[in-house]
Amino acid sequence: MTLGVLVWMLVVLQLHYGGDGAATATSVKPSSAPAARSRVHAAAFTITNATDSSEKLSSMFLKGNMACAAKSIDLPYFYPMHRHLPANGSAVAAAIEEKQMRRQASCWATAHESPLFPSPPSHEAALLRPVHVEAADAMLRQEYFFARQTPTDSMGSGTFFSGYDTPVTAVNETVAPWWVTDKFHHLPCTVEVQKRLYEYQNKASCGDRKFLLSDLKEGGHGLGSSLIVVAFDFLSALRLGRSLLIGGPRFSKKWQFSAQGCWQERRRSLDCFYLPPSRCQFPGGPVQVVRKGRDAARSSARVIRKYSVDIPGLDRSTLPSEEAFFGPGHRQWDCYPKYQQWLQDPANVAVYGTFESGLDTRLSFMLAQAFTYLTRAPQPWFQAMIEYHLAPLGIATSHAMRAASYSGAYCMFYVQDRGEVAKMREYYNVFGCHTVGLSLYRDYVCAIGNSFGGNSSQTPCRVYISGGTPHRSYLWLKREFENASYEVLSTWNLSTLNAGSESMRWGASSPAASWVDLYAGVASTNWVCVVQSNWCRMINFLRLTHGRVDCGFVDIGAMLLTSIEAREKYCVVSNFPTKPFSNVIRR
Repeated sequence: MTLGVLVWMLVVLQLHYGGDGAATATSVKPSSAPAARSRVHAAAFTITNATDSSEKLSSMFLKGNMACAAKSIDLPYFYPMHRHLPANGSAVAAAIEEKQMRRQASCWATAHESPLFPSPPSHEAALLRPVHVEAADAMLRQEYFFARQTPTDSMGSGTFFSGYDTPVTAVNETVAPWWVTDKFHHLPCTVEVQKRLYEYQNKASCGDRKFLLSDLKEGGHGLGSSLIVVAFDFLSALRLGRSLLIGGPRFSKKWQFSAQGCWQERRRSLDCFYLPPSRCQFPGGPVQVVRKGRDAARSSARVIRKYSVDIPGLDRSTLPSEEAFFGPGHRQWDCYPKYQQWLQDPANVAVYGTFESGLDTRLSFMLAQAFTYLTRAPQPWFQAMIEYHLAPLGIATSHAMRAASYSGAYCMFYVQDRGEVAKMREYYNVFGCHTVGLSLYRDYVCAIGNSFGGNSSQTPCRVYISGGTPHRSYLWLKREFENASYEVLSTWNLSTLNAGSESMRWGASSPAASWVDLYAGVASTNWVCVVQSNWCRMINFLRLTHGRVDCGFVDIGAMLLTSIEAREKYCVVSNFPTKPFSNVIRR
């Protein structure tokens, strides 16, 4: 038994690190499970070994794994989301290339107008009442490796919010919530939806409400998946007519991403980093755990909690109705036709998972709005920390900083290659590839940058490589981009961050590095990564309402499922054991 485990570990390590750190490309072995065909017209899609023995580097780093004469796309398993693949996948691929790769001049020209952290007006800031807690502040500075900049106002010197901002009223329809930029570079109806979500969470008296509690547990989820679970719970609360509360672990435990400095102030959950979604506190008393959507709908309990992320009738595929999400009268909004056009635009297709709504653009829209609301007001210490670490990267966060830093076009590419064995099974099940050749990132960045002279002296582009990219892959990408005259940034080489105990594997392994990587991604103008990854999902959701909706997000998953050419050139299939997920469609 021990010998078998040892052999298995050696096989996995060879797969992951062979060929200069990349998965080596080998021909596919027939799967033991029967493969159903997707809606995309399927022909035999074979993968051949393109590795030339004379090459010093793996083919993954050069041309990707070249398939031979594939005429259509065949997937190993059939999932609910595959039923909704567009019949004409080439039209989606063409739309993505046109919008997300070829129309970037306006994005780069207006990027400086959209700050990461919009500043509240003075009367809102007074209601938020930032307070300085010296003991907690000192601990947070030590944990997150940052120094306080010279504060210019009470917000800059604060540690936590002790107050709450006022509900947005509908008296003046032209007034936008303070956390939404007044420029029109975000999703259609963002102003209206953010007003709706704020009123929904805060307008009624706390004593008259019922709540859905979203628990952040002490383990089991990464940072990205934890936040996405909360966003899905927000949509569930809207469906049920309940307000969302975010809870933390009980007793002496804390959410694994919560900081020790927050823990001392009894902030065990997301309230360590952001203003809570509601002014209401947990009312106490019993919490009913529901296992089915119909039980949740019928429950008269003051507070309920879902048994798991997905329960029958209240899962990731069960979206709120437009009436529940937008509120009454939304069809009369001036922005509503633009929202409908956005939903129908094939360039907005992205692959979020194997569940039924994994390709639904309504899901993209709703989760983007939920994320923006949940992260609308970073705690003062948290914003100061992000600003401190982003400054060496030349990334401005506030409107004033941006106005001073950028007088012309601004261009930054964010790329992430997960490169981890755990993702290989997931990607293979969804896309039919274990991973993609690293040359994909180089080729797409160069194609976008060259389309409008993006790396010229007039608009110099930089590349940010996510710290979630394995170190050996980072080094290869860094060399390739620098050879193409791009300045390369990353949490891997950011001197203000301590990379942590796993520094040779992940550049984002310290508490600060993960958050900094997230906001460096949101601050970028273009992205090339797999939205199937929770990390890239978060960035995609936030950029849609942070003044980046006109900027290009190339979802590798969508390209692999709709473009024969992209699949032929970059799909890498290795001799790696796979099996279908539990929600595969059986026939």
